[in-house]
Amino acid sequence: MAEAIFVFILFVPIFIWTLLCPKESVLFGRRWQYAEEPEILKKQSSW
Repeated sequence: MAEAIFVFILFVPIFIWTLLCPKESVLFGRRWQYAEEPEILKKQSSW
């Protein structure tokens, strides 16, 4: 039970952050690889 509470407390803020700032969450930890602001392209489905 304690593990479930810990996971809930840990992942809820991460989930909210990805909803509010999707561009920042995609680039988290990889921004140093780019000399200028990277452009996020939307993936197009093949069907």
